[in-house]
Amino acid sequence: MMSITTKYDLCSNCYDRLFKIKKNLVSARNIIRLSLSNPNGICYICKNIFKNLECYVDKIFEVAKYYEFSTFSIGLIIKPSMIDRDDDIRSKFKLIGTYGLKYNLNREISKLFSRKIKSKADISPDLVITLDFRKNVLLTRSKTIYIYGKYVKKSRSIQQKQIVCITCNGTGCKLCNYTGISESNSIGGKIIKLLHNNFISTAIKINYVGGEDKSSLVLGNGRPFFAKIINPKIRNTALPKLDDKKMKIHDLHIIKHMPSKIAFKSKVKIKILTEKIIHCDDLNILSSLKSIKFYGVDNNENVKIIHSLDWKLLTNTTFYILMIVDGGFPIKKFINDNSITPNLSYLIQNTCKCINYDYYEITMML
Repeated sequence: MMSITTKYDLCSNCYDRLFKIKKNLVSARNIIRLSLSNPNGICYICKNIFKNLECYVDKIFEVAKYYEFSTFSIGLIIKPSMIDRDDDIRSKFKLIGTYGLKYNLNREISKLFSRKIKSKADISPDLVITLDFRKNVLLTRSKTIYIYGKYVKKSRSIQQKQIVCITCNGTGCKLCNYTGISESNSIGGKIIKLLHNNFISTAIKINYVGGEDKSSLVLGNGRPFFAKIINPKIRNTALPKLDDKKMKIHDLHIIKHMPSKIAFKSKVKIKILTEKIIHCDDLNILSSLKSIKFYGVDNNENVKIIHSLDWKLLTNTTFYILMIVDGGFPIKKFINDNSITPNLSYLIQNTCKCINYDYYEITMML
């Protein structure tokens, strides 16, 4: 049998982890003598890291106490030298069925932290805590919250999207109060500020179900949107509402995830000015219009369906169209852009201009 004379000092944690299996214990006795007699000795593998676990748990608690969470997960980044020494012992003794140092250390820290806060570890936790032993830093990240809601746009003076903070480029910093925006003078800005004040998050990302011009109104139940609340400190909060002269935010509720792509239909009213006098007979052709075609930036053909179309003559040079169309319908281009086939000006043989257009209903087709 192979003879190894090297002497190792191991702490009780590392010794039990490696040699508690009978086959491994016999191997250890026959090949090497492990000394546990010196209470002041330094463990060859972990350098006595297990003696300081309470200290690490206290540090984790000091950071985690600022978050609301019911489940947690602890991740560790340990020094490669520890892994190498652990592998060295297991290789020399041909140890089988043993847990690695990182696993055992994680389990012990998680157990102590769970007892301290009376919470439990989970594979899909509310809070992820990463303890980096290499850099001696502690990182926390809470589970993302997804919100669904709607907004009604009452004013033609407020735009949908907000300009991002030039300092952090939208990621969130002290100068923008971690909102990622420069001001809150837009639909997006008001949504972000409202949600940030309730969830105290690092950043908020919004996906809108369609968009509109600054001069367009969004009426009825409003336009749906989805918000991604990144690294929230608060999880259990009453979802807020906003209703002022310019807009309304309502129907907010938490959802499991944010959909990647959504098909939707829009009911839109377009007010149009014509270059020449227009008559009712000129507009009758619109009743047969079922779709339009155009080419995108990728040079692929796009077809958008017109589900219904009604019109009404207002004056001899103005009329409006009320139609229900597919999401992504290029409303302003439809009026007089030759890249749209057919466009309105071509259909009625009269140069048209869009005065304004407003949304009356937006319906998601999930």
